[in-house]
Order: sequence, then C-alpha cells, then structure tokens
Amino acid sequence: MFLRTRIKRFNALSRAEGKHMAAKGVIGLKEWIEKEGVQTVSKVLRVDESTVRHWRRGWVLPKATQMQKIVAITKGAVSYASMIETHLAPSNKKNRFRG
Repeated sequence: MFLRTRIKRFNALSRAEGKHMAAKGVIGLKEWIEKEGVQTVSKVLRVDESTVRHWRRGWVLPKATQMQKIVAITKGAVSYASMIETHLAPSNKKNRFRG
C-alpha cells in the first residue's frame, strides 16, 4: 500500500513537472534525439548508435558523465529531470507499476 501511494504521488509530480518544463522550453531526451538525429548524437557523444536508440526508446539512461555532456551541449534545453522522467514515464510498459 505504501509503495503504491508513493508511485502514484511520483507519477502526479512527474506530470506536473512535465507541464512546467514544456512551458519553460525544456525538451525531453527523446525529442532532442529525434530532432538532432541518432547519427549526429552518437558522433558528438562518442557512443554507439544502438546506445542512442536505447536512450530514445527509454530502455536505459545515459551514464552520469553522458548526462552532463548532454545538458552542456543543449545548454540546459535537456535537463537531468527530463532525462530521468523519460525513463520512468508511466507509459513505458517496462517500468510500469502493476498493482
């Protein structure tokens, strides 16, 4: 019961934060990758294209150092919160709580 309440509260906060970030001009990792292209992102960050595809689909998160580079390259347009939110989004079937 406690865990279910915590997850519901997290999902509600994520949706509210997402609306706030959209109004602020912050984009998600997925949108940034789609805008720039998988090949471009993989060359800039010096990672394999399959790794970038996994990030885009929300299967894995970039490493902390890669997150820092992404935030620096985009000048804050992609934030740490938006990257983590993409990974933990309720629509991602792999991470959905089934209670």
